[in-house]
Amino acid sequence: MQLLRRRREVAGLSFRQLDRRARRCGESLPPSTVATMLRRATLPGVGLVSTYVRACGGDDAEVAVWLAARARIAAPGASVPVASTAATGLCLPVPPRQLPPGVAGMVGRCRELAELDAATSGSECGLVVVTGGPGVGKTALAVQWAHRATTRFPTASCTSTCAGTVRGSR
Repeated sequence: MQLLRRRREVAGLSFRQLDRRARRCGESLPPSTVATMLRRATLPGVGLVSTYVRACGGDDAEVAVWLAARARIAAPGASVPVASTAATGLCLPVPPRQLPPGVAGMVGRCRELAELDAATSGSECGLVVVTGGPGVGKTALAVQWAHRATTRFPTASCTSTCAGTVRGSR
């Protein structure tokens, strides 16, 4: 359960955000169900683990890893008790996901999102800089794109605060 809790923390999502993400995929993940699952020491069902990991941003490969680990723990005669899996070395790949929440209902940025997709595609992708005046939505655009692109960058999704400074300040 500790690793499932950690997966949500790494994704940086609230219980309500998980539910919204699950609903977009035609699933249900009520906040009360997630809270109960993460509080208990018993193994959650296959469907709940799958929906939870997907809502946290996991792709098919990550879901398969989580389900395989669940199956090993649940197997009759498993030598690893559920309560001590983290202490005994069960290690699931949970890449760092340190993105702030995306903007709900972002509109009018299809062209810019497509430009970011194109600039980061192919073998020669490099650094991309988003420029513009204050308050035009540079950060919102970058965060929205980063959430869309997490599957293209499976090893990590991190942000850094690059707040500008006011002239004359140090």
